[in-house]
Amino acid sequence: MKKKIQNFIRNILFLNLIIIILSFLIFKFTKIGDFYLSIFPILLFFFNIITIIFHYFQITGKEKKFFQKFMLTSTIKLFIFLIFLIVYVFLNKENAIPFIVFYLILYFIFQIFEIISLLKAFKK
Repeated sequence: MKKKIQNFIRNILFLNLIIIILSFLIFKFTKIGDFYLSIFPILLFFFNIITIIFHYFQITGKEKKFFQKFMLTSTIKLFIFLIFLIVYVFLNKENAIPFIVFYLILYFIFQIFEIISLLKAFKK
């Protein structure tokens, strides 16, 4: 179990490195850079922490209850992410569109990453 978490954290750090490098290149060398928001690093940190916590919860315990835990944690995670999104957009209406776009991109990247990681963890 400990090895699965260590591998997941190592992989998520590698994913972050890729996201940071690509983001830097995109924001620095394209017109999208005009839409860079200072909350982007905080957003990346937020996605990491939530993903690691929920991943740990999903892989601990009995495999028989995996589907129930997966559905429960996915729903809770979705609501946490949705609340964060709504609060930020409500407080920063002028940056709403770029924030929502970056937010959704990160959300889908982290969801896909977590699902692939869970499939690999339970395949072994």
